[in-house]
Amino acid sequence: FNALLKTLEEPPEHVKFLLATTDPQKLPITVLSRCLQFTLRHISAENIGAQLQHICTSENLPSETNALMQLADAADGSMRDALSMLDQAIAFSGGDLNEQAVNQMLGAVPNEKIDSLISAICDFDAASAITIIQELAALNADFAKLNDQLATIFHAAAITQAVPDYLQHGTLFEKTVKNISEQVAAQDLQLFYQIAINCRKDLYLASSSRAGFEMSVLRMIMFRPLGEGKAPAEKRVRVNSSTKAKAASEIITPNETPVVESITSSKVFENTIEAPPTVKSADKPEDNNWSEIIADMKLTGISLALANHCELVERGTEQIELGIAKDHETLMTDAAVSKITAALKVLFGNEKKVRICVAEQRVASPAQLDKDRQDAELQQAESSLQEDSFIRALQTDLQAEIIPGSVKPTTTQPTEK
Repeated sequence: FNALLKTLEEPPEHVKFLLATTDPQKLPITVLSRCLQFTLRHISAENIGAQLQHICTSENLPSETNALMQLADAADGSMRDALSMLDQAIAFSGGDLNEQAVNQMLGAVPNEKIDSLISAICDFDAASAITIIQELAALNADFAKLNDQLATIFHAAAITQAVPDYLQHGTLFEKTVKNISEQVAAQDLQLFYQIAINCRKDLYLASSSRAGFEMSVLRMIMFRPLGEGKAPAEKRVRVNSSTKAKAASEIITPNETPVVESITSSKVFENTIEAPPTVKSADKPEDNNWSEIIADMKLTGISLALANHCELVERGTEQIELGIAKDHETLMTDAAVSKITAALKVLFGNEKKVRICVAEQRVASPAQLDKDRQDAELQQAESSLQEDSFIRALQTDLQAEIIPGSVKPTTTQPTEK
């Protein structure tokens, strides 16, 4: 070792040493310090595919682009593995590199099956999705890899929506990514991606990888941020980022025509209620008690949170105006506004416009009033402790201190002895 180290330190002019290893941490530091290190990184699938295409063209081998991209993707960044699989594919296909033969050799799922499954998910068609999964099971598909492919496609589509120039040409699922980025709402893509990556651990916890994958697909279809029940894909409109910056985004749903406008002091979301159903007068709230109206609307989830943080500003014959503080503006999701609009439609029945104004100042919402009440109770509890003779004695005699934030009011009365 010492002789080698001396030779490395002062090599002859005609000698150059090349040391190759996949684990340089095991080399002595005295050797590493005398070497110029080059880290060989994974090659992108696009570059591997281009090199495979160059080889096939030079060798006059007929090949399909998707077949070569399948090989490049399976190589996982290794050109040596890609060349080895190219030789195998040439022998397997008899010199005709087509997508079907490469898929059969790799045991991969045909692209058209993945496209069909994604279309069923985006159309919220559970029956078609389960049928396609049954066909994939018959092909002995690797559901863990299939789940990763779905996550990759949804990730690329979501970024393409935000950054249109991101779409990479020559990738395996280029057309699929382009189509769903143009047709599927941004919040749906985010939900699909989140469910897909969370499903990775469920695949190993489920009774079988197929069962875990089926539940993942069903979650994508059943857990939707907009509305309830089944809605056709064409009714779910993509969110425009520039519209979001001005106010709430437009989501067109049946019997609703949202109008978005900006004003100087606040932002306004208007929603027209049309074709009201007949409601008995005895069932309509006759006063302007917003808390009671919220209770009658039977809201849940984020729509209930939005209503609780709103203040009833005006309830006129033509419109209902609500106010919300700027701190809670994020609650104004399209789904929550639509649910509040529909609930008010059922309650009042006549044609009205619903306006939600984002105000800079404080609003007297039920949530704010409840917080004010809790703050008052907390202040009263702290004052009671400060005035208590026993607490004062502890502070004087034992230098005791009341830890800030540790005082909490209680509604129960102390038991008298």
